[in-house]
Amino acid sequence: MPRAARDPVLRALGGLATGAAAGAAIITIGLLVLRTVQQGGVVETQDPGSLILSAAVFLGMVVAATSGWLLSRGIEETWRRGVTATLAVFGSLMLALLGVPADWVGGRGGLVAYLMVLLAGALYAGVHARRAA
Repeated sequence: MPRAARDPVLRALGGLATGAAAGAAIITIGLLVLRTVQQGGVVETQDPGSLILSAAVFLGMVVAATSGWLLSRGIEETWRRGVTATLAVFGSLMLALLGVPADWVGGRGGLVAYLMVLLAGALYAGVHARRAA
């Protein structure tokens, strides 16, 4: 398929979906680590929860923005690539919020199952984003 015939909307959507799912997966991993630390029964002098979650959310946002930006590289206008990366960040935060009910309903097993769904979604979207680029 010639480069001119490739659809920039598919590039943007692929970058957005991959970034959102990958970023949410990173945040969910952080929540899973936090739940494991909390259930470990280790007495902590300081609460590690805020540090773990803050680092996971920051890293997830960086991964989402980077994935959205890099996978939409076929789009010529820089501002459109920036919008794609920004929407990937917001999408990752919205998807990460779905980890809370997964934690309530299934505990750590629910988080692991949700993490697998996110990773499968990121892989699927990434394959299609690379194909569109």
